[in-house]
Amino acid sequence: MINLADFDKRLKDWYYVEGRNFSSNIYIRIKDNDILFIDTGGPGTNLLKYIESVSDKPRISIILTHGHWDHTGGLIELYNKGIEADIYVHRDDVEFYVSILRDKPFIDLSNMERIFIYGDEYKVIHTPGHTPGSICIIWDNNIFTGDTVFRDGWFGRTDFPGGSSDTLKRSISELRKINVENLFPGHMTPVIGDAKKHIQLAYDYIMAYL
Repeated sequence: MINLADFDKRLKDWYYVEGRNFSSNIYIRIKDNDILFIDTGGPGTNLLKYIESVSDKPRISIILTHGHWDHTGGLIELYNKGIEADIYVHRDDVEFYVSILRDKPFIDLSNMERIFIYGDEYKVIHTPGHTPGSICIIWDNNIFTGDTVFRDGWFGRTDFPGGSSDTLKRSISELRKINVENLFPGHMTPVIGDAKKHIQLAYDYIMAYL
């Protein structure tokens, strides 16, 4: 687990767990006795060790950028252990992908532009294309993009069920209008200080090749 303050001192509460094999990156914010995950990685990511590092009974919140198992599989461990958490996810991906949540409570992001977690505001941007319910999250000058865009102009696949190249083009086009500094993707390493350049590259490449 890497403290993102090593790259930007304003991110002192944030941590990064690099995705391995078929597991996504996990971003963690630890604030007092509260813990926030952006994505859980795949099955076997052992979220419990991060939770136990905070306190015996921290408040737990989880934002899912989309419903693919490599970003949501860590939920299985929590449910098997009987651990409760507030789950934020777009309804379209629950209906399409995240079967484990269909009979459990979750907070639907489909009609939300902003959410407040532990006193802090996070902006929600619906960016369908990789999946119908893909979202990006903005906190301060940082964007967490899931599998919508990655560093160096890479972007999410659209050949899975529910994917759409034309829809992803529109989503990435909208992201170009947002002023952000750091980019934290669902795979590959973060971009510190040059997010808009990488988003523009993703737009240029998807328009050229899809």
